[in-house]
Amino acid sequence: MTLQRRVLLWLTAVTLGIWLIALSVSYYFASYEINELYDTQQIRLAQQTLISAAHIDAAQPIDDVRIPSSGSGNYAPEDLLVGVWTGKGFPLTPTDVEGSIAYQAQAQGFEVQQINGTDWRIYFLSDPDHDRVVAVGQLMEERTEVLIQLLGAYMVPWVLSLPITIAGIAFAVNRAFRPLRQLSADIKDRNAADLHEIPTEGVPADVAPLIDSMNSLFGRITNTLNQERRRTADASHELRSPIAALQAQWDAWNLARDEPGKARASAQISTTIARLTRMVGQLLSLSAVEGDPVKHALEPIRWPVVIENALSDVLPLMERRHGDIEVIWPDKPEHVLPLRGNAALLSMMIRNLLDNALRYGPDRNLITVRVTDTELTITDQGPGMPEMVLSRLGERFVRPVGQQASGSGIGLSIVLRIARMHDLNLAFEVPANSTTGTVVRLRPKQA
Repeated sequence: MTLQRRVLLWLTAVTLGIWLIALSVSYYFASYEINELYDTQQIRLAQQTLISAAHIDAAQPIDDVRIPSSGSGNYAPEDLLVGVWTGKGFPLTPTDVEGSIAYQAQAQGFEVQQINGTDWRIYFLSDPDHDRVVAVGQLMEERTEVLIQLLGAYMVPWVLSLPITIAGIAFAVNRAFRPLRQLSADIKDRNAADLHEIPTEGVPADVAPLIDSMNSLFGRITNTLNQERRRTADASHELRSPIAALQAQWDAWNLARDEPGKARASAQISTTIARLTRMVGQLLSLSAVEGDPVKHALEPIRWPVVIENALSDVLPLMERRHGDIEVIWPDKPEHVLPLRGNAALLSMMIRNLLDNALRYGPDRNLITVRVTDTELTITDQGPGMPEMVLSRLGERFVRPVGQQASGSGIGLSIVLRIARMHDLNLAFEVPANSTTGTVVRLRPKQA
C-alpha cells in the first residue's frame, strides 16, 4: 500500500470517526433538550389542570368537565392523557375510555407506565388543600419521533457532504504528495552514474530533510567511488613496473646459458617478487585504512603495547640491516600521550615509520623512539633530506630523487591517513644542529 493511500485511508477513518462522535453528541444533547421541553409542558399542563380541578364537583356529570390546554401549543388527544382524582382516588375524569391513567396513591413527580403495551411518561401532581390529584401523561414515541425528525434534518446535509469532504481530502492529499511523486520520477529517470545533488528549492519543509539525507548519501557514494577509482589507479600504476621487470627477469633466466647467469636472474626474480609482495600489502593496508573509519573502534591507547607490536613486525628487517631501535619512556609510561583510537591502526603507523627508517637508512642505523606525555618522536641516523622533499613526504608515490631502495611512497601515505584519523599532527624535520638524520614528530592537534 502506498503512503498516499495509507494517509487517505487514515484521514477518511478519522473523518468518519469525528462524524460519528458529533452525531452521538448531537443525539445526546437533542434528546436532553426535547425531554426538558416536553417535561416542562407536562408540568405546566398539570398545574393548570390542578387549578381547574379544584372547582370540579364530584357529583357533577363528568362529560361537562373541561380540561384547559397548557398554553404552550395544541396537542393531539391521542398523544396526551389527563387524569383527575380526589385525594382518595375517586375519578373525576372518564375511566372507561381506552388508555386511561391508573390512579396511584402517594404518587408524585415523573414515572414511566405502560398503557395498553405502550410506554407513557406520567407526571403526578397533588393538591392536599383541595383534595385533588392530577396526572398528565405523554406518549414516549412522540418524543422519539421528534428527536428522529430533528436529527434527520441535520443528518441529511451531513450525509450529503460526507462524499464531498472525502473527495476534498483525496484531492488535498494528492496535491500534498506531488513533490514526492516528482522526486520519485526524477530519481527513477537518473543514470546510475548521475550522483549530483537533488535541488531543494520549492520543496515542502517536511520533504527537505529526506532530500538532504539523500544528497548526503550521494556524496558518500561519490567519495567511495572516487576512492575505489583511486585505489585502482594506484594499483595499476605501481604494479605495472614490477610486473614488467619480473617478465624481463624471467626472460633473462630462460636465456641464460650458464648457472651463474641463471642464479643472477633468479635472485632478481626473488627481489622483484618480494617487492611485489610488500607493495600489495601496502595497497591492501591503505584500502583498509580508508574504508574503516577509526570512530567505529575507539579505545584508550596503551602505547607500550602499540610500540611492542610495531617492533615485532620490523624485527626481521632490523636484523637484516643490522640496525638497532631504542625506546625511551618517561618515568610513568602508562600515562604518556593520552589518546583514544584504534590500536591496530596505530601499530601499523609506527611500523611503517620504523620500516622506512630501517629500509632507507644506512646499515647499523640507530633509531630512537621517544614517547612523552605530549608527543611521540622517531629519530634516525640516515642521510637526511632537503626541506623541499620533507614538505612533500606523505603524498602518494613521492620519493626522494636518487633513492636506491625499493618502495612506492605508499607507506607514508598510510601513516598520514592514520594520523589524520586520530587527530594527530605529523611533521618531518631535520634534527637541530645536524645535517643528517630525520625526525618524525607526532602530537595531538590540540596540543
